[in-house]
Amino acid sequence: MCDIGRRATLRELVAGTEGNFSARLDSDRILCTPTFRPKGVLRPDELCVIDEAGAVIEGLSRPSSEIRLHLAIYRACADIGAVVHTHPPYATAYAIVGESPPTGVLQEADIFFPTIPVVDYETTGTDALGAAVARFAAETNAVLLSNHGAVSWGPDLETAYALTEMLEAFCRATHLARQIGSPQSIPPEKRPELDALGQRIRASWKRNR
Repeated sequence: MCDIGRRATLRELVAGTEGNFSARLDSDRILCTPTFRPKGVLRPDELCVIDEAGAVIEGLSRPSSEIRLHLAIYRACADIGAVVHTHPPYATAYAIVGESPPTGVLQEADIFFPTIPVVDYETTGTDALGAAVARFAAETNAVLLSNHGAVSWGPDLETAYALTEMLEAFCRATHLARQIGSPQSIPPEKRPELDALGQRIRASWKRNR
């Protein structure tokens, strides 16, 4: 988790004390990042272990107020093993204008993200934000938070973080493509094959959990 904090900082997916990560340790315990700590310099002894109600059971630090968002996602889908919340610049730009990046224009995006919805605005750290995101937990792997940032999730922390990197790369590529011209869609007759590939990959995550 500390290594991912450094990687996210180096890739400018978080700045300052932004962002928060969590991962299930078992059915009763969740490891999470502490509040108000830069992710690029996190130490293992600063991490918290909480229960499913959000109470600290190990560690001296307080968890991020955004832990309510993470807990809501875990409660919504038992297959989820980790959650990553960041503020990637290109993905956040889409979130600020309230627009989902286009589908059907990049193979990798369609494989890993069945959809990338923009969640209605709710204040950070509230149960309302968690509820707004949780309703998408079973149908996709990432959402954009209106006027805020992005959240991705997966069977483990590495996958959840990789999805964040891929989401940002996709948003950056579509933004740049629009500067050049109109994005070209994947041929319709090829879409079923691509959809089937995405379903197999996403199903394998659940089998390996």
